[in-house]
Amino acid sequence: MTLVYYCTIQEAIDAASPTDIITVAAGLYPENVIINKSLTLNGPNANTACGSRNDEAIVAPASGVPFTVTADGVTINGFEVTAPSSTYGINFGNTSNVHIVYNNIHDVGTTVTNANVHAVIYTVANGGATSNVSISDNCFNHIASALLTGNSTSAIGILQSPSTGVLTGLTIERNTINDVEVNTGNWPTGKLAYGIIINVGSSSYLTTTGKVVNAIIRNNEITNLSGFISTGIALEGNTENAVVENNSVANLYGRKLANRAGGGYDLQALKFETNRYVATCTVQNNSFQTNTFTHNVTVGLGYGVANYVPVGDAYSGGTTGPATLSCNWVGTAVYADIIDNANLDGKIFNKDLCATEFLPYLADGTDNAPSTTGFQPPANACTGCPGGVLVTNTDTDVTYCSIQAGIDDATTGDRLAISSGDYSEDVDATVKTHPRARQQPWLRHYHRRYDPQ
Repeated sequence: MTLVYYCTIQEAIDAASPTDIITVAAGLYPENVIINKSLTLNGPNANTACGSRNDEAIVAPASGVPFTVTADGVTINGFEVTAPSSTYGINFGNTSNVHIVYNNIHDVGTTVTNANVHAVIYTVANGGATSNVSISDNCFNHIASALLTGNSTSAIGILQSPSTGVLTGLTIERNTINDVEVNTGNWPTGKLAYGIIINVGSSSYLTTTGKVVNAIIRNNEITNLSGFISTGIALEGNTENAVVENNSVANLYGRKLANRAGGGYDLQALKFETNRYVATCTVQNNSFQTNTFTHNVTVGLGYGVANYVPVGDAYSGGTTGPATLSCNWVGTAVYADIIDNANLDGKIFNKDLCATEFLPYLADGTDNAPSTTGFQPPANACTGCPGGVLVTNTDTDVTYCSIQAGIDDATTGDRLAISSGDYSEDVDATVKTHPRARQQPWLRHYHRRYDPQ
């Protein structure tokens, strides 16, 4: 293998053949790098997490975008990226097999005043079909600022609301996101600060082909967002079969006044909006620390999950359904403080005609692995049910807040352990048979009082 040396990253890219690996030494590179062929770019901190890094290869142009990717099969690994006057740090879209990993991305758009800012942006093109995009193990700090008025910002944006394209296999995991900010004045001076936003096909969400399929948003830590509206993770376009799990969201700030039709306080860890696939999404084992949110001057006011998608709207192939959550911490273990209410100050919010199922929930917000990025709940902490009742499938270790829910989800032959408490339900224990199993799940009862209504 012949080693060839260049003075700039762009010279190395221009001279490279597809599938080459370019290794970049530590130093300052004031370049607008355009990657137009399948290449791997490794900085000196390739595969090295923030907090353990050595001297950086710093891509910091005087103006414009540090990295623009226009080809399939590109990896950007182990760089420092900064661009205070640019709207983007890394810009790519309509590409497949692209991986943005182990980069230190900071101070993007911090002097921008009049344009949307996204530290990493991927655009889904009209009519396109792309796949296998990952944005993982990066750290994001200081994205946009209070100078930004009339526009919104995010650390990671998967975008194009009018797009008719489809992106399959998006992975966003183990990123740390801190300090994403816009002006907090009244709308439209102050707008939205996002940690992660997916907004594809939202313009006509019931009829468009635009969507993101099989997205995984996992083990991210999002903190210190500030805007008129702040959202940690936004699934604001069509996200079919998305998985949101083991994320931590804390320290959000917002100022929007609440009303049911307008979306409550609009200060939330996770938001569903213009997303016909809300019922296909899995949301589990997240820490949505609403006790750290601040609305204007009120601490602890905001939502773990806000749902803006009405139930029962028809689209080709089905109708919209409720959002379903499982085993999430939302800042409190008290059921009465979690449930949506007329004062709009519960930890779950449903806009008019929307519904969210959130039982059972985590009754303990301890992170069992604090040195690991994201949130790992303690074992056996998913015990949050009204009245303290709990049904556990002892074969799968999945918990439920009603006997019927446990039965409906069981495989023939499973055993259900039922805690003491009042179960005001009519139970139908009929389940499908299996040639090697018993006819019904076994019900192991613990001093329960059973009171069918």
